[in-house]
Amino acid sequence: MAPPPTYYSPSAILTDAEKVPTTFSLELPDPPPHPLPLPLWLSTLLAVQRVNAPASSTNPTATTTTTLATLDIPPAIAGAKQLNALRADARVVDLRGLCANWFDLAGRVLELWAFKLRAAEIADHAHNPRGAPPEFTQRLDEREMARKCIFHILVVLFFGLVGRL
Repeated sequence: MAPPPTYYSPSAILTDAEKVPTTFSLELPDPPPHPLPLPLWLSTLLAVQRVNAPASSTNPTATTTTTLATLDIPPAIAGAKQLNALRADARVVDLRGLCANWFDLAGRVLELWAFKLRAAEIADHAHNPRGAPPEFTQRLDEREMARKCIFHILVVLFFGLVGRL
C-alpha cells in the first residue's frame, strides 16, 4: 500500500481540487444552483465556517448560528448506482472513471464527516474539568486525543485569563 499523501504530494493536490457538491445553508438573493460543485478545499472551509444567520424571516433581529454550507458526499463515492456496483463486484467498477483519486477523496470526505459528528462531543468532554469518562476516551483515535488535549488546554487558559480580568 502506498504511503498516505502529504501536503505537497500531487495526489493530495489533485484530491483537494476534486469538485464536490456543496449546498449553501443561507438564503441568498441570487441563489446558485443547488448543489453547487466546488473544489474540496473550498467546500471544507465553507462547511466548517460558522456564521450568524437570521432565525426567521418574521423576526429579522433574532439570529442563530449555523454553518455557511454543507458538503454533500459526492455521487462518485456514495451514489446508489456506485454502491450497488461495488457491493455486486468491486473488481469490475471503474474507480478511475468515477474519480481519478477515488480512495483519497473517499478518505478525505469520510474523515471530514466523522470529524464533524464527533468534534462537538470531544469539545464538550474537554470543557469538563473532571475529564472524559474512560469509555469515551478509549473510542478516540490518536488525532482526536490530541484535539481533546488541545481543547482542554485552551479552555483552562481561557478561563484562567478571564478569571484575572
